[in-house]
Amino acid sequence: MTVSNEHIAAVAREMSLKSIYVVISSFKRGISTSVLDDLTEIPSTTVIPYPNGIQLRAVSSSANDSSSGTGVRTLMLEYLDSNYLYVEEIIVLNGVTPVNSVATNIQRITCLHSHTVGSAGTAVGNISLTNIAGSVTYDYITAGGNQSLTGHFTVPDDRIGFITGWQGTSTKQAVSLRLRATRDRCTGERLPGVFIFQDIVNLKDAASGQLCFASYLKCAPRTDIKLSAISTDASSADASASFSIILVPKYE
Repeated sequence: MTVSNEHIAAVAREMSLKSIYVVISSFKRGISTSVLDDLTEIPSTTVIPYPNGIQLRAVSSSANDSSSGTGVRTLMLEYLDSNYLYVEEIIVLNGVTPVNSVATNIQRITCLHSHTVGSAGTAVGNISLTNIAGSVTYDYITAGGNQSLTGHFTVPDDRIGFITGWQGTSTKQAVSLRLRATRDRCTGERLPGVFIFQDIVNLKDAASGQLCFASYLKCAPRTDIKLSAISTDASSADASASFSIILVPKYE
């Protein structure tokens, strides 16, 4: 089901001090012409991996991303725990030496960004957030950046989400962008593990498109949302996309 904008306006007035407005941005180079790629800067990743309740570690490819370095000194890791509740943790980087998170029950990553920086103002190296073994990368900040551009988000267990709209940009070649969610398009009910296409936009070469929903898309607690794309040209494409979502407290 969908919810009217009039209802959303009423909810916003009632819950203005408790509602949260979030914009999720993403980018990917070399989008495949044969398979659907999730939008992320994580190298060689087709499908964005989810931690599913584990401990993670952060490491940079440069020694300058450290507690006294010129790059990123500390990271802010925002995540959902094993109960799908929002938690924050600050990780003090140690350059090329991995630093483990304190948390051992990270279920979903909602945001990864710089918390403090040195004179460079941005990451000097590529910063990876991986499992303890270092074999799977769950999020990534590229050198010269300050936050991850990984296009996924999960609605916390104590919130209901309303997607207000989304946009996409192709920087070269033609690309088909998809807004996807573990959500039934007709009923709005959660479908764990099944990413249904909620909307599609096709862009030709260097083009941009922005779509606002007449009725916001209601997403139940624990709904996973992500952005994906496939190049519809003979060669791979680069693209970025984002979506905006309002999180309101869940009614009991």
